[in-house]
Amino acid sequence: MEISTVDATRIIFTSTACLATFLNITIIFATIWRTKELTSTSLITFWLCCFDGLVASVDFTINVSTLTLHHVIDSTTFQTHTLSSTICQIHGLLHIFGGSSSLLLCLLLTTFRYSVIIQKHILSRKRTITYIALAITAAATFAGLPFILHAPEIYILHPSQEYCATDWSQQGPKPRVVVFINIMTVIPPVSFIGYAYYKMYQNVSKQCRKASEVVRNARLHAEMKGRTGSDTEFESSYVSQNNQGTSSETVVNVPEYSRGLEKEAEEEERRLLKQSVIIVSAFLIGWSPYLLVMVYEATTTTLVPPIYDFLAIFCTVLNQAINPMIVITYNSEIRNNLIFWK
Repeated sequence: MEISTVDATRIIFTSTACLATFLNITIIFATIWRTKELTSTSLITFWLCCFDGLVASVDFTINVSTLTLHHVIDSTTFQTHTLSSTICQIHGLLHIFGGSSSLLLCLLLTTFRYSVIIQKHILSRKRTITYIALAITAAATFAGLPFILHAPEIYILHPSQEYCATDWSQQGPKPRVVVFINIMTVIPPVSFIGYAYYKMYQNVSKQCRKASEVVRNARLHAEMKGRTGSDTEFESSYVSQNNQGTSSETVVNVPEYSRGLEKEAEEEERRLLKQSVIIVSAFLIGWSPYLLVMVYEATTTTLVPPIYDFLAIFCTVLNQAINPMIVITYNSEIRNNLIFWK
């Protein structure tokens, strides 16, 4: 990459990371005082915003300050070169820890929603907290593996010069173990989320269609009843002689009310479809490119060109900025906290 290109991409990357940091921190500060009141789904979402905010804030800080110094520091003394490597390793540790936590929590959130909608099984709050703790512990272990294995050099500054993370191209038993575990952290969420949300949409859509069918049948029954005044000849005669207004009210009001319910069910189905498409698209666009880079570098043992590396990592940062927008739009509990906080 030319120097001017590096500067341009850094400005774009840093600006997006800044936006992601601001949005996630806003949700965190507005919600942190009410975490005990959150439902299981909202609690997982809150922690997801915490780790998205962690990665975005680290990327923002590093790009504003430390990574700029790599070009200067690495060409000086051995001591300062060691300092530069240490900074990069710390950045890599935080990057992998935050990213792995976000992925595992996203998998947990998707599994929870799938369990509620498809399997009709609700996770208790206590068990939810346990799973969140396990996900964070696992992510911390994965991120610390290079240090546990006494191979911190596995964390490198990547070709785009925007971030430090695992060197997916390294050979040898220790790097291979780390790379395999990291890749397996990404694959399950990416592969499961599309399937899960498709099944959830399919299930709710089926329920909406059943509700619409019931409403249509009720309206048809009301209209037929209105034409005769009643279900039986005796009731028809009784209604016509004693309360002629009843059949007219049945014909007019019940169909109008049932049409409203049918329209509401159709709108709910469209809303769910829109929500599912947005959530799945944001996640897949955010993580699929970087997964491809990981797999490519691991299988070919060569680093991708800087521009591809930048596009892949930029997608993940963009995802960290879009996620809070999705949360604010579709999670009424967290959205209400934001309104109250203001």
